[in-house]
Amino acid sequence: MTWVDDAFLLAHGVEPWTDLPLWIPASLGIPGMLNVDVRKALVAGLHVRPLLETVRDTLAWALTRPRNYPLRAGLSAEREAALLQQAA
Repeated sequence: MTWVDDAFLLAHGVEPWTDLPLWIPASLGIPGMLNVDVRKALVAGLHVRPLLETVRDTLAWALTRPRNYPLRAGLSAEREAALLQQAA
């Protein structure tokens, strides 16, 4: 695991949300984008699956896809490797 900050990613042309899904740098000024109070939904009966179950099912689904399946979002393995090399 290699930690890099928002400034590094932005300086290297990494696009929020598309290159790194769910990454929204603080500089975009939308801190509440993924911070929502769900208490009303829980009281109304929303059932939240355990994280382990969600991860397991997502991995099972991902393993059904061809290895060369083009991603619509996220960094390519080559781009990620280049960024990690620059971060070292």
